[in-house]
Amino acid sequence: MRFFFRIVFVPLCVVFILSAALRAQDWTAGNRLMIHAGAGLPLGSFGQTYNVASDFDAAISQLQSGISLSTAPSERTEIGNATLGFNVGLTDLYKITPNISLLGTLEVSYNPFNASDYISQYNSLFRDPAFLQRLGLMPSISGVNVDVNLAIPARAYLNTALLLGGRYDIPLNSALSLYASAQAGLMYGIYPEYTANVNATVTVNATSSVPISGKQTSEQSQTIRAMNTVSFAYKFGVGALVNDRINIGIAYFAAQPQYGPASVTISTKTTSMVTVGTMTTTTPPVNSNMTRDISTRINVPVGLLQLTVGYLIGQ
Repeated sequence: MRFFFRIVFVPLCVVFILSAALRAQDWTAGNRLMIHAGAGLPLGSFGQTYNVASDFDAAISQLQSGISLSTAPSERTEIGNATLGFNVGLTDLYKITPNISLLGTLEVSYNPFNASDYISQYNSLFRDPAFLQRLGLMPSISGVNVDVNLAIPARAYLNTALLLGGRYDIPLNSALSLYASAQAGLMYGIYPEYTANVNATVTVNATSSVPISGKQTSEQSQTIRAMNTVSFAYKFGVGALVNDRINIGIAYFAAQPQYGPASVTISTKTTSMVTVGTMTTTTPPVNSNMTRDISTRINVPVGLLQLTVGYLIGQ
């Protein structure tokens, strides 16, 4: 909420103060350039958080059915797991009548990935004995302890859109008018590079005449390179224009980008240690690297509620 307050409400206060000091200027025809910025709130699937348990259940079911995860399903609709971000852009407005304008917009939106929620779900899942048993780790056996921890570096969605359309203004008085706009065009989307660092430790303690214990530590890094695509996008907005200079708007932006196929690199380092009585044996670290292609294409529906403040430049 503090972030939202800073990028929306503080600029709005500044806008109203400035607008009070400006005189209305009669703009009935010609061209003006608008610089605008504001908040981008993810809506629908784009802002929905992952259900990590469901993802694993689906993957386990596929493996048990003998289906390769690299080839099925051929298409998959994903949720975005995106959080509140911001957008900046430039819009060229050309008035062909006092009420009707043509629009051309170039804008960029930035929305962080909700990594903290994903990590929390993942780590909780791998502390669930029933789930570990499904994976064949069998933590229910006396003396076996499994500890798994996931870390994901910060990452974000970065989308750029080029849109064309029109706008209709309704003057209320010499200083204020309301408007509605509609645009369509293309979005260039970058699916953030995904890196997952997993540390897993399996400890076994056996009770017998001679104490026996074992410990295996595995460090794994999985990386899916950033993917990009171009898709159709559209935007609808409403707002107010103050003194023909200050633009305050709210808009809905949507696109249906499809990403993939992807290349995944998995690096693993494993160390084992066994103790029998008072004698401990440690095996040298075993390193492995594997790269595989995943043919699955990922659909990430983008939906954003944009709250923006802009200033118009020109005669």
